[in-house]
Amino acid sequence: NNCPKTTDSLTAMAQAATDQLLRVDDPRLQKDVVRIIAQYLEDEGYNGAQMVLLDEAGIREAAMNEAKLAVTKLATAIKTGAWDEAVSLCKRLRQDMGTVKEKLQGLEFAMHKQHYLEQLDRREVQQAFNHLTTRMKSYEKMVSGVEMRDLAFALTCQSVQDVEAFAEWDVMSARAKLVEQLDAAVEMQLPSHERGDSVVPPKRLQRLLEQAVEHQLSLLRLRGSVEINFDTLLSDVCAVVIPNSLRHTLSGHTGNVKSVAFDRHTPTRLVSGSSDTTVRVWDVANGEEVAVLRGHTSRVWEVDTLPSGLCVSASADSTVRLWDPSDASCACIVDEHESDVYTVRTHPGGNHLVSGGYDTTVRLHDIRKNTQVRLLAGHELGVSKVLFNHFGNLIFSGSKDCKIKVWDVTSGLCVSTIDEQFAEISGLDINQSGDQLVIATKSNTNILLDLRMNRVLRRFRGHQNSTLHFVGVQFGPAPGFLTGGSEDGRALIWNIATGDVTQSLDGHEGAVYSTAWSDSQSMLATCSEDETVKLWEFKAGDAPAAAAGPTVIQA
Repeated sequence: NNCPKTTDSLTAMAQAATDQLLRVDDPRLQKDVVRIIAQYLEDEGYNGAQMVLLDEAGIREAAMNEAKLAVTKLATAIKTGAWDEAVSLCKRLRQDMGTVKEKLQGLEFAMHKQHYLEQLDRREVQQAFNHLTTRMKSYEKMVSGVEMRDLAFALTCQSVQDVEAFAEWDVMSARAKLVEQLDAAVEMQLPSHERGDSVVPPKRLQRLLEQAVEHQLSLLRLRGSVEINFDTLLSDVCAVVIPNSLRHTLSGHTGNVKSVAFDRHTPTRLVSGSSDTTVRVWDVANGEEVAVLRGHTSRVWEVDTLPSGLCVSASADSTVRLWDPSDASCACIVDEHESDVYTVRTHPGGNHLVSGGYDTTVRLHDIRKNTQVRLLAGHELGVSKVLFNHFGNLIFSGSKDCKIKVWDVTSGLCVSTIDEQFAEISGLDINQSGDQLVIATKSNTNILLDLRMNRVLRRFRGHQNSTLHFVGVQFGPAPGFLTGGSEDGRALIWNIATGDVTQSLDGHEGAVYSTAWSDSQSMLATCSEDETVKLWEFKAGDAPAAAAGPTVIQA
């Protein structure tokens, strides 16, 4: 395996701006959250729940106030040179504030060091010698040998300042630095500059939610022109539309395009993978090519993206590659498979990927360490599709052996095998709640499966998917619909409630392999044997009204 760069620094860069403003581990903000929730509970009449919340938060606040008092006493002990009391208080804080234990241990040594130097400064050499050889001896492992030698050498000098390392040392300045070290150690747990508890503005939670919705609306491409779907806080705001018009045709690949995926970090970007061995990145607003990622030596079967802005590709050259589109570089090469890697998907957390291929195995890989975590064996033929559920605790794999296996991520065990006499499986997708699975089979049929009851809910037809190609299917563009490809050059949208074809998008001149939907862009991407990617949008007047089903906007 070859991994010239890791994803940690790139992820950190993407989060830097938000992290600077919103420090979720700041106790002051945590207290604000509790107070806002308490206000909401009171406004809605949940007085009992409010009292329980405030009672528990009050206990924590009392413990924090006690720790604050101990810090104040410790600072006073340092300033006055009451070193025995200071060390005792520091030990107690180490027990009460485990998250800063190492910093406080370093402070504890620094106080012993200050006590020792002050003894030498007063020419209490014997007491200093005893202090160095008894009380400071236990800290030898945490400090450098050079520092311990300098401290021992000070015993033989006329003054502390005769030692080069302590040439600028003086009692009061050194004590002041210790107080600064204390403040820095406990800053996040016990902020030095306390704010007075301001009054929570009326309906503060409601206002924060309104601001969040306003921000999400600002990101929607079709805001102001279509109906907006927002009936839950558990998912982002989206425009509910059924695409009916071609917006862009993306040309650049020189082989059939097997897979497309919208960028999870920058939704206005689209990634595609092709038999021409390249991965390409596109700007969906203007249809222009942004980057060409080269490195594979055979066709690219599938692509996916990560929240960090990176993307991954699975290839017939038996590798999975992790790419940084910002500089068109390969961030990591995973070469664990023995032949074609047909499929790859990234974990919702962004730190792992799962892949499957012709060698019949499913492999779980840690991106940060560039190591294989699990080898999942059990399929009898090549694995054509893998995915994580949205909670990230299960892996689903579909195979040419006509079976679907469900794997537990933690243990690596196969917890279920779904064998409903399917035809060869070419695609899988799972809904947001994780209770339904849609299966593309090479029998001209897509199948909706209830995972709780392990039974078929509905079969969807109208497309062509035989033994020639990997033709996929996915949930979307709205909760009540499916989208998928067809070997006759169409992309279809089915109404889940009725099983009918709601929309047929014609325009490709070869088989449509894969589709991808973007909520924020209200746009469908399709890729085809004709070497192009097409972007489809909603335009009023371009197609007949939708069949009965979930509320949608469609001409």
